[in-house]
Amino acid sequence: MLTSEEVKRLAVIRESHPDAFVYLAVDGLFIVTGTEVRVLVEQFSIDSSSPWLAFDSAQAAIYIDELMKRGHKVVLARDGVAREVAPKPDRRDQHRPAGTHLAIDPLLLFERCDLNFAVRDEALFEDFKRWLRESRVRELEEFGRLYVFVFDRWYEVEPALTTMLPHHAKLLAKAALETGTKLPCRLVEPRPRRGHSHSRTHASKLILAEQTPLGQLRFDGL
Repeated sequence: MLTSEEVKRLAVIRESHPDAFVYLAVDGLFIVTGTEVRVLVEQFSIDSSSPWLAFDSAQAAIYIDELMKRGHKVVLARDGVAREVAPKPDRRDQHRPAGTHLAIDPLLLFERCDLNFAVRDEALFEDFKRWLRESRVRELEEFGRLYVFVFDRWYEVEPALTTMLPHHAKLLAKAALETGTKLPCRLVEPRPRRGHSHSRTHASKLILAEQTPLGQLRFDGL
């Protein structure tokens, strides 16, 4: 996916920032390669054996924010310029609508094939299943909130509002499917009806090497 010139540029950046977690912005995607892939897979239980991962803007912003919270230094390289990402105070909750508490069939939000993956974090998966059976929403929301809106007869994730990491959302949905329980989330109006000016409206997707890359997306989260 990377050209030889981009590979060389990435090597130079890594030499200049040996202790940093490097994201390379290419054609609207944010690419992670090398040892950083192993860190993401291990720390966030991402199901991938690919030598690289590519994220759209919304998902990259979520992972970068979580990496910095865990003490990682993050560098964003774009158009030949590399800069360290500075943590920003999170003021999103001041403008985030509360939404309506909702519990839905997980298959109204995810395809069944999306939930057919091997669980890496068995302990967390069992916790999710137990908390779902006991309706312990507070414990679940410690992993973030999942915001959705109605689309036709289904639901779509609202990534501009959602604070739950994408792999946690899928793990929770898989737990709901296996336990026959409902997936807790917050229902909001679709973006044009909310009167807000969020820049990201597309559902976040993890792009693996064998998948078709997404088109150009804005990266306003950094």
